[in-house]
Amino acid sequence: MKKGQMAGVGDTILLLCVVLLAMFYVGSAATIKWGIYGVVVQQLMILFIPLMYAAYLKCDMKKMFALKIPSIRFVLGAVILFIGAFVLNILMSYGLSFLFTESAKNVEEIFSTIYDLPIAVIVFATAILPAVGEELLFRGFTFTTIRQKCKPVTSILIVSAIFGL
Repeated sequence: MKKGQMAGVGDTILLLCVVLLAMFYVGSAATIKWGIYGVVVQQLMILFIPLMYAAYLKCDMKKMFALKIPSIRFVLGAVILFIGAFVLNILMSYGLSFLFTESAKNVEEIFSTIYDLPIAVIVFATAILPAVGEELLFRGFTFTTIRQKCKPVTSILIVSAIFGL
């Protein structure tokens, strides 16, 4: 391995398999045992496994993860998108709760344990860590690697499909 190299497609496939297996076995066990704090463990794995693997491969971190501070225009767009999606989610949840009353009761029981936690823990575990970890894993490591071999549109479609799975 040479310092400053870029990962290959095989490296990306291996990384995704390792992350998937770690989430399935370690993440699931942690979530069952520690609840929301287990979710934090799972999200930290998504965040640190790509970083550790890139360091192991001696990748150029700036090229590999290509993270940039977003412009204010994109931040405002994200906030507007969030508000619209949140309102749509509430409306759909409300409508579905009438159709599936038993499921609504089960969901309410599950979430009742979360309501007792500090809001900072909830936001950190469900919003901040997943966003950063998924950006590093998918847009950073996976997209950067696949972009080297495919056209941009093809790369976007492949990474989107992998993320969706």
